[in-house]
Amino acid sequence: MSKLVLPGVGVVVLVIALGVQAASVALFGPLAAVPSFARFAASGWPFAAAHATGIDRFAFVRVELARAALVRGDADRAAALVDALPESVTVADLRGQIALAAGRFDDAVAQFGVAGDVVRAESTIATVAARDPLAGYDLAAAFAAAAVRRDEPAPVRAEAAWRAGQLAAEVAVARPAESARYGAIALGLYREAVADDPTQEAYLLADGFGSLFAGDVTGSRDAYRRAVAAVHDSVDGYVGLAVSEARLGDCAAARDAAASAQTYAARQHRTIDVGSAGYDAATRAAARRCIPTM
Repeated sequence: MSKLVLPGVGVVVLVIALGVQAASVALFGPLAAVPSFARFAASGWPFAAAHATGIDRFAFVRVELARAALVRGDADRAAALVDALPESVTVADLRGQIALAAGRFDDAVAQFGVAGDVVRAESTIATVAARDPLAGYDLAAAFAAAAVRRDEPAPVRAEAAWRAGQLAAEVAVARPAESARYGAIALGLYREAVADDPTQEAYLLADGFGSLFAGDVTGSRDAYRRAVAAVHDSVDGYVGLAVSEARLGDCAAARDAAASAQTYAARQHRTIDVGSAGYDAATRAAARRCIPTM
């Protein structure tokens, strides 16, 4: 009798643990604690128990077992468990984690995008970009394009485009022979971000600097004007406006913008150094000519 009771108790405990975990994820989603059942199951025996009792036919059981397999570092088992499951946010996120564990970064980012797990997607992109900026840019560009195809909310599309633009700009600096190409790509992405979210200071500043880098000085000035209109005490916005006005030869406007930049910088306990801002020689010369105190 005891031989029957003990496995039965084990199955009951297993089902209860799975139910509690599933309820936690359903109620709290990404705020739920790191799956407690997954850590419990990492010892290995629940896989055999679930299979022997047939409860691994249930989707929620397979999901939790797949999480447990990931905790064990067994991406192949996790993949087999979720392979036949119907598409859902949870399954897409698991597939992303499986792909990440297997080093398939493009698949991981794509699945995280489907799951709406922007944090994991951006973390994966950043990890790749730290080793290879071009590979990071490729991932970010694909993520941004997928966000457009899925018709994600405008702020999500804008953030994805801006981040891809930042990585394209890094590639432009790292590869001088392809600087113009990737600088133009970065500028296009910045402008996509601005089109989706036209009052975000970071996007407008990127548009302003990218335009100046590409030689579109008028476009740069206009972007910086929008930046200071959106954020009245934007030090970087006023610095960029001063520099672009100087490049356009309007020294009076450049000095006015520089005065605003210095006022707000003092209030924010910041210093201004145009020479360290990455401007080209012609831009720095124009700034020195019009605003020697900056």
